[in-house]
Amino acid sequence: MQRGGTHITRRPVWAGSVRTGDAAEADFVRAIDTDQRKRLSRACYLAFDRGRELAAQKRQGRELTAKEEQLTLFTRSCRDMMLKILDDLHYRKGWCNPSYETLMRWTGLARRAVHYCINRLKGLGLLEWIRRYDYSSDSEFGARSEQTSNLYRCQLPDWLAKMVGLFAPVPADEEQRRAEALEQNADMLASVGAVERRHMMPEDKGLRAALILAGERAAQRRSAEANTRECNHCTPPHTSFNILKGTRRSCPSRATRKP
Repeated sequence: MQRGGTHITRRPVWAGSVRTGDAAEADFVRAIDTDQRKRLSRACYLAFDRGRELAAQKRQGRELTAKEEQLTLFTRSCRDMMLKILDDLHYRKGWCNPSYETLMRWTGLARRAVHYCINRLKGLGLLEWIRRYDYSSDSEFGARSEQTSNLYRCQLPDWLAKMVGLFAPVPADEEQRRAEALEQNADMLASVGAVERRHMMPEDKGLRAALILAGERAAQRRSAEANTRECNHCTPPHTSFNILKGTRRSCPSRATRKP
């Protein structure tokens, strides 16, 4: 293209792509710690087993939901590829950008199977990526862009965690505040006499039951904390009855029958 006697070369930019080294590339990176890696790995194994169960139920005539249909497509190859990507994500602190050839070498799959697996993982919400390109220019060829390997990151969607039994909802701040207030009120009631407690108890049966449950939860937590502190204060472990019985059996001074 000529403009004012100057030759301008337009470089192609792919939709949803970033240039290597740009800030958008670093913003996309999401590292995973050891606990997240273990949780995602366990989710992969559970999802594979659950998918096989759902496929068997479908063959027996059960009608599956849309999410369950997606889970039946989570194959062993998808599981193995996801585990390899998780290892690389953890090792490289989130900078996971293997090429198709690298994924083929990791899993032993063909290129078409690799393409199927990463798209299936994306459809399940476990994997997402951005395409990257390298930009270069010289006097002989001018400016040009070449697509390079994708940049991957992983996550565990809530619907999949629920389906495989790993969903643990985070308590809301308001619910946590109410639970703490109930426990404090229950502790206060437990510290007064029986007659005064009878007058201070609320009339509402539901609130009264909630106070009783809150008091029981607080007592159980204090008991667990006391046991933990006992171990932390260099208290020797409790002697097992089985150990004592075995020691008495092998004691040389124990009276035994003559042969």
